[in-house]
Formats: sequence, C-alpha cells, structure tokens
Amino acid sequence: VPRLVVSGEVPRLKPAVALGTAVCAQSRKLFIVVATKADTTDFARFLALPRDRGGLGCMDALNLDGGPSTQLDAALPGLKLQTKGGWGVPNALVVVPR
Repeated sequence: VPRLVVSGEVPRLKPAVALGTAVCAQSRKLFIVVATKADTTDFARFLALPRDRGGLGCMDALNLDGGPSTQLDAALPGLKLQTKGGWGVPNALVVVPR
C-alpha cells in the first residue's frame, strides 16, 4: 500500500488509472477520499495541493485498495454519503467520534 503524500510531498508513484480511495490525517481531522477513475499521481497531487488552491492540503496520505472494492458509507449529522463498490470487502476503516 503506497503512501500517496509524505510530509506534504508526492513521491514517485507507479503509473496507474483506477478508482481511488485514500485516507489523510491532519491533526485532529481525518479525511477519507473516494475518487472517480484517476491517475494515481494526479490523485496524490490533489490530496497534497493546499486547500486555498483547490486541494485538500494533506501532509500525509495513504492509498487504500482501489477499483471495484472502493466503497464509502458515511452517516454524520446532516450528511449521508454512499458509494457502492463492485463487490463486498472483508475489511473496513471505521471512524467514530470520541
């Protein structure tokens, strides 16, 4: 599982175009990003790009499995999101409030 952003920089990544899922931790905030088909390096650049320039400003981001296993299910006050994948997956990253 390659790191997409390391200390605010995008490392050299293997060229690939696929659905992408990444997690980015910023101090007390956690971003889970699901992208449509995108080039891995372009996806990483978006994650690292400062927020005032249209990116997320991630200092560190980890690439999760992409392709048909990319899924998201979020239920927050005032926000419900769901991105269905091509098949079920046996693991998940679960985030709950303290």
